Amino acid sequence: MPITYTQLIPSTNHMFGAKIDPGANPVGAGVKLAAKALRWVHNEGFALSVAKLRESPDVQKRIASLMPANGKGGVLIVLAYDEWKSPDVNGFKAKAAKSVFVFGAAAAPEKAMDDYFRTPAMEAGPAPGWVLRHEFYWATSDSDFARAIVNP
Repeated sequence: MPITYTQLIPSTNHMFGAKIDPGANPVGAGVKLAAKALRWVHNEGFALSVAKLRESPDVQKRIASLMPANGKGGVLIVLAYDEWKSPDVNGFKAKAAKSVFVFGAAAAPEKAMDDYFRTPAMEAGPAPGWVLRHEFYWATSDSDFARAIVNP
């Protein structure tokens, strides 16, 4: 009786491999689990990179120096990161944190965002195959580091 082999993991040039449908071969389920584990590790690493940038002494000093003394308003903080242009076959897009920029103080986040987009700036572009993304945060004297206002 001949043995039939079914390839569950096609070759690919993507970091986390091809989309896998576990069939009769138990290895398929293991590889799918490994891809999920690698995605989790990547996401945790990205979060740690952002936290390290955000909590650097230079960024904290800049936030403190720009924070309105009267407690009204806040400071716009811009996180720049690169992201893959196209997801891999599992829908995953890798990210790489680039910088945290403390833009300035304003009475309201809308005013700070308007000022930010009207101010000319030069920024390093992404590597080939990546796109540059930004997340915007509004920090006030009563918040540590507020969640994103806008994520274009």
